[in-house]
Amino acid sequence: IFGVVALFAGNFLGLMILMSSSFWLWELNEHWSVESPANLVSRSNISQVVLDADFERPSLSWYAGQRVPILTSAPNAEWILTKNPQKFDTLFPNRDCISTDREENWSLLFCDYSNN
Repeated sequence: IFGVVALFAGNFLGLMILMSSSFWLWELNEHWSVESPANLVSRSNISQVVLDADFERPSLSWYAGQRVPILTSAPNAEWILTKNPQKFDTLFPNRDCISTDREENWSLLFCDYSNN
């Protein structure tokens, strides 16, 4: 009986430590598929890409093979993943943003900041 209790307690404790650590990716409440933007990042071989979204997706960083932070954490990034490339013309009129690649409804933009 002691062995069964120890086994159950050990499993429970191990799962609690895993769930409270940063190694656990909680992706059960997905908002959109990360497959298309991850393919764009992987194809491009760019080292610093940011995501035009309200929150960061750890699974996107995992599938892209690099961390993909959100735009608000790196506002001067040159490479941007977005679903709405037209908004950059109105938000940043002094930046020249062009779409370099598309997949489904995602675009990879290069924004030139040399005009600042």
